This record gives sequence, C-alpha cells and structure tokens, in this order.
Amino acid sequence: MEWFPDKGLSWQTCRDIRAAWMAQYISMFPADERNLVEREARIRSWREREAPQRAGFAGDPRGWEKRHAKTAKLTPLGERLLGLVSWNS
Repeated sequence: MEWFPDKGLSWQTCRDIRAAWMAQYISMFPADERNLVEREARIRSWREREAPQRAGFAGDPRGWEKRHAKTAKLTPLGERLLGLVSWNS
C-alpha cells in the first residue's frame, strides 16, 4: 500500500475520496424579496439544477447534476431562504 506522507493517506483512501466528490451549492443568505429578477434567478437555478450564473460559482461543466439528479426537496426554511415563500407569510 502506497502512502502519501504529506497527507497521511493511502492510495486506496485517496481513490475512494475522489470517487465520492460531488458538487453542492448552498446559500443561507435569504433572497431579497424586493429584487424580483434576482429572486426568480435563484428559483430557476434551483428548479433546473444549475449553478448561479455569476463569478465564484464554477458549476458543473459536465452537466451531470442537470441530467441525472432530482430537484432538491426544500424544507419550509429552505423555501423562505430561496424566495419561494415570503418571510412575511
């Protein structure tokens, strides 16, 4: 078994970790209810399983998530953070 002394990991462990990588986009920043364009962009990004179209979001260049994953089920808090439901309701 080969070891990576700088990381303390075996080759098998590193291979298993690489196989488990996935993309996940989480924002706990509430949508601005007054900004309809931004709110709709967030909702569209969630529904269509796409990364936000702005700097800092590399996304999934292979499009795997869009083709294979299901749209995430949101909790009541998630619905409010995303902007689907108003904080005032």
